[in-house]
Amino acid sequence: MARTARTRPRGARTGRDRGLDPKTLAEDLAPDEAQLLGVALALVGEPGLLLLDDVDEGLPFERQRELWRRLRAVADAGVTVVASCHDLGPAAEFAAPVRLLEEVRR
Repeated sequence: MARTARTRPRGARTGRDRGLDPKTLAEDLAPDEAQLLGVALALVGEPGLLLLDDVDEGLPFERQRELWRRLRAVADAGVTVVASCHDLGPAAEFAAPVRLLEEVRR
């Protein structure tokens, strides 16, 4: 199956748009910036399926909302996004559908 070229979702911003120096090392980023870098690196290979675990862990609320908006744009561009998270608020606003998994111990 031939791969089609994907472009950055409309309205997506780069690190330079956020005032980040492209020479900054990942280890020098703030924890929330490092978390977002991990998501960005997962997208570099233009996957058809993106699996993310605790994707918004440690992010401030506004960064969570920003991340979920971006993941929605990625999904709208044709990538299947499966993500786990503990706080459904931001996720439920931008994700469709949302499935709940409950831990069952016996």
